[in-house]
Amino acid sequence: MAIHHEVGDSELSERIKIELSQLLQYRPQAAAIVARELANKKIWSQADSMRTLLKSNIVNGFCDRFTISTYLALAEQASKTN
Repeated sequence: MAIHHEVGDSELSERIKIELSQLLQYRPQAAAIVARELANKKIWSQADSMRTLLKSNIVNGFCDRFTISTYLALAEQASKTN
């Protein structure tokens, strides 16, 4: 999905963003995997969803929280340079 997000048209990209948000909402245990993959592709569209998960303490494993926190830090850094 990350690859399609980069090369698809804006409608496809928006649909993928929505689907990823829904995945995180219904399967929060996938958040660290999603964060890692999207960070590798420099796709920051899920920062709000990730932030919500961290604040709600739904994701409680240290490694998962660290991965998500890293994604959020990189997303913030990217937003400051753009």
